[in-house]
Amino acid sequence: MGTINSLLTDSEFEVLVAVCDTLAPPIEGEPYGFFTSSASELKVAEGVAGAIESAARRAEQVSFRLALHLIEHPIANALLARTPKRFTRMTPADRERVLQRWATSRLGLLRKAFQTLKRLALFHQYALIPEGA
Repeated sequence: MGTINSLLTDSEFEVLVAVCDTLAPPIEGEPYGFFTSSASELKVAEGVAGAIESAARRAEQVSFRLALHLIEHPIANALLARTPKRFTRMTPADRERVLQRWATSRLGLLRKAFQTLKRLALFHQYALIPEGA
């Protein structure tokens, strides 16, 4: 299993990379230059996967993996966000729309999954900011 750790399969990791790139996209013209890099260039998904593998309980790991499967599933995306595609095959705008729908969903579990993904991705990206930047 998994390219980066023993928790995620290659396809699960691909979804996580797409989620991280959507949550922390590069910012053109950012004055310090740090945020011009994508989350995948900074290996944010690797940090998130490592944190889940090392610090989360088994039930949380299972929930995390289920969230990755759900966000990748075209039928789930059709029902939840009216975008019947795999998350990894969507345009950046469609990906943002899916994540926004998760963030504002009536289903508490989707909101919680979104918050977990967002916080982990942004924490790991900001943790990579060089000192003095």
